[in-house]
Amino acid sequence: MCTQITASRYDMPMAKPSRHVGIRELREQSATYVKRAQAGEEVVISVHGKPAATLGPIRTSAPTLTMTELAATLAIIAPRRRGEFTLTAPLAINTGTRIDQALREVRG
Repeated sequence: MCTQITASRYDMPMAKPSRHVGIRELREQSATYVKRAQAGEEVVISVHGKPAATLGPIRTSAPTLTMTELAATLAIIAPRRRGEFTLTAPLAINTGTRIDQALREVRG
C-alpha cells in the first residue's frame, strides 16, 4: 500500500471556504454579500449555474519581491546583459518610408 504525501506551506494564509451565489440573489442581497466579503469570506458569483466572478476582501498586504528573488524562483528570466540600460537617440522617420528601409538605417 502506497500513501501519497503532499507538502503544505505553513506560511500561507488559510482561505475561508467560499460560498456560491447566483447573480439574482446577489442583486437582491448585495449589501449582505459585500459585508461578508469585507469580513474575509470569498463569494463566488455564478451566472446560469456557472462560476463567473468572485467577490472577496481587498488584499492590502501583498508580498513585495525584488527582481533578484523573482529570477531565483524562475518567475522571470534575468537579463543577459549587465550594466545600465541606455536609450538610443530617437530616429526621425518621414511618412511614406518603408519599414525595411527604416530598419536598415537603424541597424546600420
